Amino acid sequence: MLAETISTATRRLRERKRITEIDPFLDRTATNFPPEVLTWISSDTPLLYSEILSLIRSSRGEMNFNDALVALSCRERGIRFIASFDSDFDRLAWLKRLWQPGDVT
Repeated sequence: MLAETISTATRRLRERKRITEIDPFLDRTATNFPPEVLTWISSDTPLLYSEILSLIRSSRGEMNFNDALVALSCRERGIRFIASFDSDFDRLAWLKRLWQPGDVT
């Protein structure tokens, strides 16, 4: 549930034009919920947790927790392409988004 909370809170802060509050929120989250106190359903998540928060931070809250996890998991496995309608993936140098029939040849 923490992943959804992070995604929702950063989205709400961005929508309310409170971008400067995203970094302090992510800092407090990382401090109050370090990886070792969480129960993980994905083995990648605890390993990539700090990078996930960094990716959310660098996107100023535009990329949500789950998309950041997917993107970083792809990077770790050498997966270069992702089929998605979500343009958040376009910002990542290591991942090419395929979303139109012409993208697949």
